[in-house]
Amino acid sequence: MDDAFGYCQEQVKVNDRDRFLATLFATADRRPLLYALYAFDLEIAGLAARLREPLAGELRLQWWREVIEGGRTEEAAGHPVARGLLAAMAQAPLSRDTLLCLLDARGFDLYGEPIASVAEFDAYALAATGNVLKLAAGILGAEDNPVLNAAVAPASAAIACADAAVRFAAEASRGHVSVPLEILVRHGATAADATGGRATPAIIAALAEVRQLGLEHFEAARHAVMRLPVTVRPAFLHVGLVPLFMARAARIGSDPFQATVTIAPWRRQWALWRASRTWLR
Repeated sequence: MDDAFGYCQEQVKVNDRDRFLATLFATADRRPLLYALYAFDLEIAGLAARLREPLAGELRLQWWREVIEGGRTEEAAGHPVARGLLAAMAQAPLSRDTLLCLLDARGFDLYGEPIASVAEFDAYALAATGNVLKLAAGILGAEDNPVLNAAVAPASAAIACADAAVRFAAEASRGHVSVPLEILVRHGATAADATGGRATPAIIAALAEVRQLGLEHFEAARHAVMRLPVTVRPAFLHVGLVPLFMARAARIGSDPFQATVTIAPWRRQWALWRASRTWLR
């Protein structure tokens, strides 16, 4: 099974460097299980970008449902991420129901529908990102209790806001709106402004609100994470990069369609190390 875990580790290292580095702060015996979980998350989170037709994505998600429920044995044995995930499920308290809820959340991504309200945006973040945080925390020994949930909710919302701010232009170029319509409307913007690439004052103000909302969630998450055991906190360490992403997004705020939010790997690694100095004490 080491070959499956090794494959998952490489996938995370190449495709999600931030979580890969954060995982290095976990105990060595738990890291392979985290890599398996994160590689699975990468597989399903990337379906919308890789596949043109929602039906193809739905079929792939159904395949994963059957694997998690114990089916597709031979096919799963030939898929290194599936093998790694099943091995992790055998060695850690990875809830089958939570994994299935994660699949349901990723099904929403396939259709590119905008999210209407901030409340729905937070609920989606909790389902798509919060479930991964909760599963990772469980691998590191966290109990499913109000203390954990108090960290998961704002952490997932902070990550979702950062993603929405950073990916705004890229999503708009695909005809998708990454921020809640409620925020656009509040500032007098429309979905057509976003997908049409019009950097109106209303669009700029809406994005500023998303960044501010994300930073507020980040502060709530930071305080809540400090109430968790130190051994559990590496599951949340990558959340510590949210302020860096928001600051960089703010720098191009006056023309969000003409620049890409990019941050040098060394700067992200430095920010992660700095976060570890406070989050893991």
